[in-house]
Amino acid sequence: PNNNNKMTDADRGELAILQQELDWVLSEEVPRVFTQVMIVLQECCTHFPVPLCGSDTAVKQEKFIMSTAAHSTQDQVKCVVTVTGDTITQADINMKAAKHQNQVHRTSVTPDAPWRIQQIQDAGNFLQLAIQFLQGHGASTSFRNH
Repeated sequence: PNNNNKMTDADRGELAILQQELDWVLSEEVPRVFTQVMIVLQECCTHFPVPLCGSDTAVKQEKFIMSTAAHSTQDQVKCVVTVTGDTITQADINMKAAKHQNQVHRTSVTPDAPWRIQQIQDAGNFLQLAIQFLQGHGASTSFRNH
């Protein structure tokens, strides 16, 4: 007869210990980690440039001035950008190519036609989705081994 399929007392003991450890992880560690992740995500909401998840974050307006080194043999770019939350509300961009020193190419963004910064919008949407998921499956959920 083949005795390889029989579970020994040692195997049953090890299986019982592994089951206890899994139950502990599911009942203690998973909810604790979910709670910590939720705290981090909520903190992210307070630092986001636009109000998210019910936060009362004020929309900040920031102005950035950028330019390249002014060498007459290189292309030059000068830019002044105003960012309000997740939108470029105003910008003035000037470029002078080294090949055409007497020509300046200029473009601008005006407040009546702002540019949305899609990456900030996407990040905010994903942050809100993560919080909604954790609220539905977070620390209050009872995790069990099936």
